[in-house]
Amino acid sequence: MEYGELFEKNMDLLNANYHEFREKAEDLWNQHSDMIEKIHDFETYDGQYGIYIQEKDGIIQLNSQYEAVDYANEWAENVIEKEHLQRGYVVIVFGLGNGSYVKALLEKLPEETYTLIYEPSPWVFLNAIQHIDLQELMELAEYRADIFVEGINMMWLRELWMTKVSIHTAQMIQMVSIPVYQRIFHKQCQTFTERICELNKLIEVNWNTLVRFARSQTENQIALLPYLLKSYSLFQLQEKLPQNYPAIIVAAGPSLKKNMQEIKRAKNKAFIIAVDTAMKTLMAEGIIPDIYVTVDPEKPIELFEDPRIHKIPVCLVPFSVKEAFEKQENKIFVAMENGYIHQLCLRYGKRFKQLKAGGTVAQVAFSLATNSGMSPVILVGQDLAYTDDETHAAGIYKNQKKAHEMDESKLVWVEDIHGQKIRTEKPLLQYKKWYEDRIKFHLEGIRVIDATEGGAKIEGTEIMRLQEAIDEFCNREYDFTKLITEIEHLFTQEEQQQLMAEFMAMPQVLQEIQQKSCEGKELYKELIEASEKETINVEMVQQHSEALSAITESIESRLENLLVQQYAGEASRKALWNLEKEEDTAKDDLKNVANRGIIMMEAIQESVSKIMPDVETMLDKLSEKSI
Repeated sequence: MEYGELFEKNMDLLNANYHEFREKAEDLWNQHSDMIEKIHDFETYDGQYGIYIQEKDGIIQLNSQYEAVDYANEWAENVIEKEHLQRGYVVIVFGLGNGSYVKALLEKLPEETYTLIYEPSPWVFLNAIQHIDLQELMELAEYRADIFVEGINMMWLRELWMTKVSIHTAQMIQMVSIPVYQRIFHKQCQTFTERICELNKLIEVNWNTLVRFARSQTENQIALLPYLLKSYSLFQLQEKLPQNYPAIIVAAGPSLKKNMQEIKRAKNKAFIIAVDTAMKTLMAEGIIPDIYVTVDPEKPIELFEDPRIHKIPVCLVPFSVKEAFEKQENKIFVAMENGYIHQLCLRYGKRFKQLKAGGTVAQVAFSLATNSGMSPVILVGQDLAYTDDETHAAGIYKNQKKAHEMDESKLVWVEDIHGQKIRTEKPLLQYKKWYEDRIKFHLEGIRVIDATEGGAKIEGTEIMRLQEAIDEFCNREYDFTKLITEIEHLFTQEEQQQLMAEFMAMPQVLQEIQQKSCEGKELYKELIEASEKETINVEMVQQHSEALSAITESIESRLENLLVQQYAGEASRKALWNLEKEEDTAKDDLKNVANRGIIMMEAIQESVSKIMPDVETMLDKLSEKSI
C-alpha cells in the first residue's frame, strides 16, 4: 500500500498516536481491495476535494459539489448554535468524510473542547487521507482530538476515552453527524453510540467507587508511605520475568478446588500469581504461589490472617488494604497508578509502564503476566460466573452467599465453556469483555489458556484441563525465588532519607493548604455578596479572581494536595454537579461559580482535618526502628 507524501505523513501521525495503526490499515486494504474500488474522489465546483461511494443503484455523495466550503461553514455554525456548545464540552463527530465539515467545526468550537471523530467506513477514510492534512486538523483542535476508524484502531477507544473523559465532562457530551452520515451509516453510528454509553456507565461506576472508598483509599495510601521507602516497583519485576515462559493466574472462582493438586505440580515450572481471595484456599492445601496480588482498599481482614501469607511477596497498588503490607515480611511490589505516590516516585526519576489493568485483582495479575511477555498465561479459578450456584470457591468467606440468593435483576445468562448457559453478574460480564478485548487487540503472540474447568467462556482463550496445560507447557525449571530476591530497592539510601524528610514535613504542608483554602473561602463569600448588589463591581471581581487563581495554584502545586483531593471526592462531585445549573445572567453565573468555590474550599478544609491523624500515625510508624 503506497501512496503520495500526504498519505504517508498522515499514516505516520496516526501510527504514532495509535499503536499498529499502519499495520491494521494495510491488512484491511489487502483483504478488501474490492471495497476500496467503490470509493471515488472528485473536484467540487469551488475547487475542493469531494468524495462519493459507487453503489449498484447509483452513487452516494458525501459532500456538496457546489460551494462546498460555504456549505460546511454554515453547517458548523448551525451545530454550535443549535447544540449550545460551550467551553469544555466533549464533541463526538460521526464521520470524517472529505474533512471539510470537521475542519469547519474545529475552527469554530470553543476552547478546551475535546473532539472525537469517528469514521465508520475505513474505505472512505483511506481515500480521504490521500487528500486532507490530519496534522492541520489536530492543530485546529489544539491537539485535543482523536480519530477512530472502524476496523482499524477501535481497540484504543476504551483506553483513550477513560483517560480523557471525566465524570464531569461525561455530562457534557454532544454528538453531531456530518450530513448524510447517520442515514448511510445508521447501524454503525448506533453501535458506536452504544459503546460510548457503556463507557460513560463505566466512568460513573469508577467514580462512585472512588467516592465510596475515598476514606479508606487515602488512609491506606498514607499508611503505605513508611513501607514505600524499602519497597519495589512492579515495573522492576516485569523487567526481570522471563518472556515466553508459562504463568498461572489463580483466581478464586467456584471451580478453583477442582484442580488444586495440579497447581502443586507447576511449582518452579511456571510463575504462579494468586489473587488475594484465593490465598486462603491455597494455604489450606499447602500451595505457596510466587507472588500474590491485592488491590481493593477494603478487603476483609480474614483473608490476611494466615501468617504464612506475610512471607510471600505481594503486589499491590498504593491504596490497597493496609493489612496486606503492615505485617509483610517479604518484598512489596507497588503497581503505580495516578495519585500521590505515583507522582512522588516520578519526581525521583523512577520509571514505570502503564499496567493497563482493569479494576479487579485478577485483571492486575493478568496484566502483570502479559505485560512481562510471559506465555502461555494459564487461567485457573477464573469462572467469571456462578458455577454450581457458588459465587467463590467454597470456604473463602464466612456466610458466603449462593448465587440463587442474589438479586435476579442483577444476573444475566451467558455461554459457559461447555456451550451451555450459566448465570453471571453484570460486573462480571464487563470483566469478561475486558479479557476478550485484551486478548483480541493487545496480546499478539501471547497464548491464553482457560484451565478453569468451569465458568463463562472467554472468547480468544484456548480451553484445556489444567492437567493437560501443565503437562504441555510446564516442563522447565526456573528459580523465581532467586529472581525476586535479587531485585534491588526502588529507592537508594540517599533517596530514602530525602523521602523521610518530605514525610516529616507533611503536617506543615497540609496546614498551609488548609490556610489557603480558608483564604479562598472568604474571597468566594465576598463574590457572592458582589453578585447580590444591583451593579457588579467588575474591578473587584477581577481582583478577587486573580487572587483566587493564585490560591488555587498554590494549593495545586503541593503534591500532598493529591491526597486531599482524593479524600474530597464526594464534595468535589457535589461541586461539579452544581456547575451544571443554568445561568440566566452574569450575576447568576458569578454566584454559581462562587458557591461552587465555597464547596470546594470547605471540602479541602474538611479533608485536611480528617487525614491529619492518619499522617500523625504514619509518622509514628516511620520513627519505629523496624521500618
